[in-house]
Amino acid sequence: MQIALEAAFDNGPGVIVIAGTGSIAYGRDANGNTARAGGRGFAISDEGSAHWIGRAAVGAVLRAADLCAGTSENFSPPDATLAVALLQAGQPEQAIAHCRRALELRPDYAEARRVLEAALLAKRQKAEAGAKGPADLPAR
Repeated sequence: MQIALEAAFDNGPGVIVIAGTGSIAYGRDANGNTARAGGRGFAISDEGSAHWIGRAAVGAVLRAADLCAGTSENFSPPDATLAVALLQAGQPEQAIAHCRRALELRPDYAEARRVLEAALLAKRQKAEAGAKGPADLPAR
């Protein structure tokens, strides 16, 4: 990561992010202080990697399949587990839709209401972050 950072920014400040089969972020500020996030392997911290995204997606699909497997006699409304997985996978819009459906079926479902509030906040933060853009990073 240090080589990639220096190749991109010489000795100046900047951030390198790699998100492929693994993921890591590494950066340096104007004072030369460095920091890193992730890059410790899929079992420990690989949020944003292809492995993590795929695992979250498969888990969400399997949980949804479990929910749909019931017959009309033992049907239970959607639980918040799928919504949490969608939120963790960076999909607040889908998490919102799932929570709203759960609340239609069970208006008193406190966990779905809690996850819905978190998803609405995440959606707002995602929109605000997209509006700001990478203004503080030097262009290369």
